[in-house]
Amino acid sequence: MAQRRVPNKEQHSTDHIIGNPNQATMSVDGNAEMKKDSAIEAVEGPGATSKAAALAFMEEKITILVHESTDPNSDQLVFTAVNGINQYFIRGKQQEVRRKYVNVLANAKETGYIQRVGVNEATGNVTQKMIPHTALKYPFSVIEDRNPNGSAWLRQALNQAA
Repeated sequence: MAQRRVPNKEQHSTDHIIGNPNQATMSVDGNAEMKKDSAIEAVEGPGATSKAAALAFMEEKITILVHESTDPNSDQLVFTAVNGINQYFIRGKQQEVRRKYVNVLANAKETGYIQRVGVNEATGNVTQKMIPHTALKYPFSVIEDRNPNGSAWLRQALNQAA
């Protein structure tokens, strides 16, 4: 008897950390010092399987909704492509698509920077701190993903650096 999979609860892309932000502090003389988070979490599931299993995982269908935008100039049809095969997403409409196209959406990120000028207390030099803010270009929600590894995959895809 086949085991019935119960769909996970709906997941919103905005509930996850987007990108892997690193702060850069630059001295006015041009030398940059990067402060990086080295917290690396091992993920069991799709990242730890064979290539064939990973390809099969990416071919599974999941139901998503690409959120509408308040920007009147934004694309109403969101274009993605994997290996020359196109997939369009209609904003505000639930669609069942292969995971590989959702992976493209999860990697479509934009990073903006806020600049703050300060003084290095140790040296007295004027510094300029670059504070990144990364967000998805096309926020989306996963409505249904029947694979038990789907949640870990989504978290890992959204946490990748922009």
